[in-house]
Amino acid sequence: MVKVKKGKTKRSAPTNSAPESSKVTDVPAIIDKAHVLLAQSNFELAIKFLERALSLEPGNLEARELLGVAELEGGDVDNGRQHLLQLFPPHTSEAPTSPSPYLYLAQTAGDPQEALGYYTTAVAMVENALGKGKGRAEEGPEEEELRKMAVTALVAMIEIWMSDLCFEAAASDNCDALIARAMEIAPGDLEALMTLASIRMSQSKFDEAKDTVLRIYADLEGRDPSSGTIAPPHTSEAPTSPSPYLYLAQTAGDPQEALGYYTTAVAMVENALGKGKGRAEEGPEEEELRKMAVTALVAMIEIWMSDLCFEAAASDNCDALIARAMEIAPGDLEALMTLASIRMSQSKFDEAKDTVLRIYADLEGRDPCEFT
Repeated sequence: MVKVKKGKTKRSAPTNSAPESSKVTDVPAIIDKAHVLLAQSNFELAIKFLERALSLEPGNLEARELLGVAELEGGDVDNGRQHLLQLFPPHTSEAPTSPSPYLYLAQTAGDPQEALGYYTTAVAMVENALGKGKGRAEEGPEEEELRKMAVTALVAMIEIWMSDLCFEAAASDNCDALIARAMEIAPGDLEALMTLASIRMSQSKFDEAKDTVLRIYADLEGRDPSSGTIAPPHTSEAPTSPSPYLYLAQTAGDPQEALGYYTTAVAMVENALGKGKGRAEEGPEEEELRKMAVTALVAMIEIWMSDLCFEAAASDNCDALIARAMEIAPGDLEALMTLASIRMSQSKFDEAKDTVLRIYADLEGRDPCEFT
């Protein structure tokens, strides 16, 4: 996906000319052209066409929604959200009946509860649409796309509960309920299965995690790799322990703020581990430090894969962070699970399969070579 940035971005001149106000008055034709431009990622010109459509028909909701999407995809989050919010009362007589505006608003929400609300509505709409299609002999691409949309939204909700709202008492139960819905909607979806494994590992249910990982590996084994798309105030000195920075990161309202605190915490841990180099054997303290660093790095990766997934550097940053995690703790299961998730999101299914096999072997207590 293309990146979405906070604030306005400077637009360069489009390669094709925008519609001339004196000549183009066919609004449906203008909207059709905008669809083509959006598919080509030509957001600047699409915006000009859609602005022209709205100047002719200010109440055209399709043009308004497309303009909001084009602004978001082009980098102007604030303007894009404003257009999408105009699809809702009191600007209109009723709220949108398509899940798309809710998903875009959820992805760009600044508050986790607001995001959950939009995601919840979108998933309910998709489930309702899928319910109407029950009884058909065979599902088509539309139903498959709806199921994928629902799973992606449910996984995003789970990520919110496992990060921003992880301290809430209901976090674990809500994750269970959400992943159950995802598995019911798309039982064999790899993204849902990977999330299920992550949840079970976070709950220390390692046998269930192992079974899920084995299922993921079996699915990947029979898959064609080319087929997928799949320092605080009130003190004179900053803390010298990573713990305060970790708590501040987990409770930060802004992803960039959270990344800053996590970065500081990881640097402190790496520095502490560096001072202990040369010892014959590491003790529990070093082991705890390594786990702390991996947890922080994984949290940073989750931010890049969710809140900042539209940024151009997201994939490269995930690669760099997981490389650090694997260097700090090469056999850490949380790091390996995250590595597998990254490779799947990058459609590198062979590498994902190898990583999943290693995870299963570790959980089973066997040599990965026995499976090859």
